[in-house]
Amino acid sequence: MNNRIYKSKVDLWLALIVIAAGVLVLGGTIQLLLSEGLYHPATLALLLCSIFLVAVIFGLAYPVSYEISQTELIIRSGLTKSSIELSTIESVKPSRDPSSSPAWSLDRLRIDYHKQGKLTFILISPDDKSAFLNELEVITKNLSPRGDKITRQSQ
Repeated sequence: MNNRIYKSKVDLWLALIVIAAGVLVLGGTIQLLLSEGLYHPATLALLLCSIFLVAVIFGLAYPVSYEISQTELIIRSGLTKSSIELSTIESVKPSRDPSSSPAWSLDRLRIDYHKQGKLTFILISPDDKSAFLNELEVITKNLSPRGDKITRQSQ
């Protein structure tokens, strides 16, 4: 079976904020470079900020995708990759929590799961939430729909 990859839904306003920040930093860097030269302290500082911004966005935050395999949910964000064993998931429910997470939208799913014996959660934003939830429900077999969320069936 081929695993389906769900891209992160992207909120336009969030993408515009990131793009605007990049344009402002890059524009300021170019302006300082042209007026003060490369070796001016402010130019060097802004150039380092530009490099850092690009590194963070492409190293940690872009692109973002979610893949459901037979045994785990694989979350990729930039160059990072993490996974959650499907058997540890307790519930998946809609959320608008703005906490930092591998998601480019506030239209999110909160996944509660066990990690090292403790209940924790992650927020994700698959572009097709209903298909994602349906696939997760079918593959896990121990999660069932309850209203607008899916939860572990009682043993």
